[in-house]
Amino acid sequence: MMGGMKRIYDDDDHHSTRSAKKTNFSQDTLVLYEKWDPIKLGHLINAATRAEITFDAGALAKMKRIYGELNSTDQLKVVYGHSNWVTESGHRFGRTYGGGYQSVPGAVRRICGEEFYFDLDIENCHFVLLKGLCERYGIPCPQLSHYVQNREPCLKKISVNRNKAKDSYLCVLFGVEIREDSPLHSLHLEFAAITDKLWMMDEYKNVRDACIPHVAAHNAKLPEDQKKKVKATFLSHVLGDYEFKITQDNIIFLQGQKIVVGTNAHDGMLVEKASIADLNAVLRGLQGHTLETHGFEVRYVQKSMTPAEEDLANLWHPFNDFRQANEYTYQRVLHQLDRLASTLNADESLDGNQRIGKLTVRACQLLNMVFACVTGVKPSVQQREVVGDAIRYKERSQDDFWKLFKNDTVRLLWEQDQKRGDVFKDVSPAGLWLHSRSKLKYARVVFNATPHGEPGSASPDELNLFQGLKVVPTKKFTVDEMDRKVWDKDVGPFLDHVLKGLCRGDEALFSYVIRWLAVTVLRPWQKLRQCVVLQAEEGSGKGTLVEIIKRCIGEQYVTAPPTLEEALEGFNASYVDTCLLMFLDEAFFGGSKKINGGLKKLITEPYVASREKFRENRSVQNNFNIIMASNEDHVVQSQKNGRRHVVLECSNVMAGACMTPEQISYFAKLRATNPQTLVNYFNSLGMEGWNPDNIPQTSGTSMQKEHSLAPHQQFVMDFLSDPSIIAGAKASSNSEDDLEGLYFRARLYDLYKEGAGRGRFAISQSMLTRHLVKLVGADGPADMKVEGQRVLLLPTLEVARAAFRGETGITHDVFVEGAAGGP
Repeated sequence: MMGGMKRIYDDDDHHSTRSAKKTNFSQDTLVLYEKWDPIKLGHLINAATRAEITFDAGALAKMKRIYGELNSTDQLKVVYGHSNWVTESGHRFGRTYGGGYQSVPGAVRRICGEEFYFDLDIENCHFVLLKGLCERYGIPCPQLSHYVQNREPCLKKISVNRNKAKDSYLCVLFGVEIREDSPLHSLHLEFAAITDKLWMMDEYKNVRDACIPHVAAHNAKLPEDQKKKVKATFLSHVLGDYEFKITQDNIIFLQGQKIVVGTNAHDGMLVEKASIADLNAVLRGLQGHTLETHGFEVRYVQKSMTPAEEDLANLWHPFNDFRQANEYTYQRVLHQLDRLASTLNADESLDGNQRIGKLTVRACQLLNMVFACVTGVKPSVQQREVVGDAIRYKERSQDDFWKLFKNDTVRLLWEQDQKRGDVFKDVSPAGLWLHSRSKLKYARVVFNATPHGEPGSASPDELNLFQGLKVVPTKKFTVDEMDRKVWDKDVGPFLDHVLKGLCRGDEALFSYVIRWLAVTVLRPWQKLRQCVVLQAEEGSGKGTLVEIIKRCIGEQYVTAPPTLEEALEGFNASYVDTCLLMFLDEAFFGGSKKINGGLKKLITEPYVASREKFRENRSVQNNFNIIMASNEDHVVQSQKNGRRHVVLECSNVMAGACMTPEQISYFAKLRATNPQTLVNYFNSLGMEGWNPDNIPQTSGTSMQKEHSLAPHQQFVMDFLSDPSIIAGAKASSNSEDDLEGLYFRARLYDLYKEGAGRGRFAISQSMLTRHLVKLVGADGPADMKVEGQRVLLLPTLEVARAAFRGETGITHDVFVEGAAGGP
C-alpha cells in the first residue's frame, strides 16, 4: 500500500522475521512509505562527507543507506518495531523505531521532506501523558500540573536557551540526580513519588518485571556507560508504550479519512500535504480521537518543516555546485557578520565567550560559501568567485590568506565593567574560520567532467573545477527531422561549412569529423586520442569553427596557447587546468621533432603537468581534445600507420584578406549558428559503431606523410620519379623498364650522400640497403657481386612505386609528372 500503512497482526508463534540493527519487531508492526528528495539527500551526503563533523558516522551511514534504498518513485519502505525488551508473556513495549525520517537529524528531515509533509506532534507529550495517568489513578502532582499549564514561563526560568531548558526537564523526568538547591529539585522528588506508585500497580507488573533483568544485564555489559536506573527506565517505557499506542491508532484513524501518513515520529507523524484539505480540522480530529480512545487530553500542533538558515548553511554547502544559486561574496559575508556582532552586543544575557561562540558558528557557516581549505603537503585556500556565468577559484597559501584577510574585523563586546566600561575585542572572521574544525575541506583539486555517479567521477572530498557545460541537449530529432533537415536555418550553414569548406565534400570524412565534434561537445570526459588538423589559408573559417564549438561547451573550457611550448612548459596552468578543447592555431612547426614529441604527449598521455606561479606543481587529468590549424605545408609529423591526426585539406574558396560581400554574408550566417540546436543535432547523431580509431584516409594526411619523409625516403621518392638520378649506379640491365636492373650498392650510397644524407641524418650503407629492400622491394643475395662489387636488384618502376606507397602510407601521386618512366 504505497504511501500508507499496513498493519500486520502476528500471534506468538509467528513473529516477524524481518530485523534491523539493534531492533526486533513486535506482533503489531507498522510499515510506512516515505517520500524523499533524492537530489537534496545526495547534496547533504556530499556536504557531510566534506565537512567531516556535520554528522556523526552513524547518521551519515543511515543517510547513505536510505539513499541506496529509495525505489524508482523516490520512496522508502520503513518497518517500525519495538526494542528487544520483552515481558514474560512475549509483549514488547516502549517506543517503536524505524530507519527513515525518524532516525536522521532534524535538519535532514526538514530539507528532504519539506516539499511533501506536515509535521504533526503532541505538544509536551510525556509530561502530558504522565499528568493524565496521575489524574486517572488519583496521584497528586501539583508541580507537574504547574509545568504543563505554564510551560513557557517555566522553561525561561531555567535557561534562555529553550532546547537546553527542555532537556533539563526531561532529565528530571527520567531520574537524573538533582542538587537540593536546584529549582527543579521539588519536581524531581514529585516524579520519584509518582514513579513509585506506578511501579507498585498490577497493571504495569509485566513491564516492571521485564525492566529489572534488562537493566541489570545492560549495566553489567556496559560498566563504562552511565548506569541505568531501573525505575526511571520503567517510567520511560510506560510512557513510550502509551505514546506508541496513541500514535498507531491515530495513524489508522487518519488513513480511514484517506489522509496519507509517511512517518511515525514517536509522539507525532509526518502527514502528506497533498492529502490534507483542512489542517486545523485534522489537528482537532486527532485530539478528539485520542481523548475518546485513550482518555488523554492532548494538544496536537504543527511543527515547522521549513529548513532554518542554519540547516542549509551548515549542512548543504553550495561551494562547489554550479547548479545551486550561491551568490555569496566575502564582502557580503563580512557585512552580515558585522550586523550579527551588533545584535550579539545588544544582548545583555550573553557574556564574551558566548558571543564569540555564536559568531564563530555563523562565520564558519557563511565563509564555507566563499572559502574552502585544500589539505596536503602545502595546505591552500580556494576562494570562490562568480565571473559572468562562470565560477572561478582563486588559490592562495594559508599564510597569504591570513595576511590578506586578518585585518577585516568585527567589534565584539567582551565584557561590561563598572570601572572600565564596555570592553570590546576586534575579531577576525577569517581567523575564526581558518582555525575552526568546521571549515570546509577538500583532499585535492581536480578537473573531472565525468557525470556524478559514473565510474571515474569526482569524489565528494575533491574540489572539482568542472562546473558543467554551457549548453546541454534538450531533445533528440527524429529520423525524419534529420532527413528533412528542419534545422537548416539554425545549423545548416555550420554543417555546410564542415562538409564543403573543411571536408571538401567528402561524406565519409564529414561523418567522422561531425561525430568527433559531437563527442567533444556531449561527452567532455571522453578523451579522443586523435586530433583534427585544419590546413588552409588564412580567412578560410578554421577559427570560426572553434568559436561556434566554444559557445556550446563554454568559453572557460577552450584554450588557445600561442605556442606549443607554452602549453607544455613554463607556467601553463591557464591552458591545461580547465581545458576541454585546445586550439593550436599556427602554434608549431611540423618539422620539429621536439615539438612533435610534445604534441604526441598532449594527444595521448592521460596526465599533463600543470605549473603556476607561487603554487605547488601538480599533475592534472588530460581530458581535452585538440584542434590544430595552419596555413603551412608541413603541419604535423605523420608516419605510415599514424592514428593521431585526421588532416583536412580545407577549401580556400572563402579565404582572403579582403572580404567580399559574398564572404561577409557567408560568415554572418555561419556565426549565427544556434548553439542549442547544434547540440541537439549532435545528440541526435547515430553513434553506434563509431570508432575514433578508424580514421578516414585523406589527401591531407597523405600530404603530411610526404612532408614527414626521412632523407633516405625522400631520396627513394626522387629516383622513383626520375630513375635517371641513379642511372650512374646501374651495373647491368636486361629490361626495357627504366628502373629494373642490378645496381652497385656503394654507388647508390654515394648518390644518397650527395643529396640529403649528411650530418645527423646520415645512415650507413648497409642500413640504406635494408631500407631499399623494404621501400621498393629490392632483392638479390647479400653476396651477389658484379665486377667484384656488391649489387642490389631493383624491381620494375611500377612494382617499386607500389611498394613505396604501401610502406610510407602515401596515397596521392608523389611522383613528378612527365619524369622518365613516369605514368
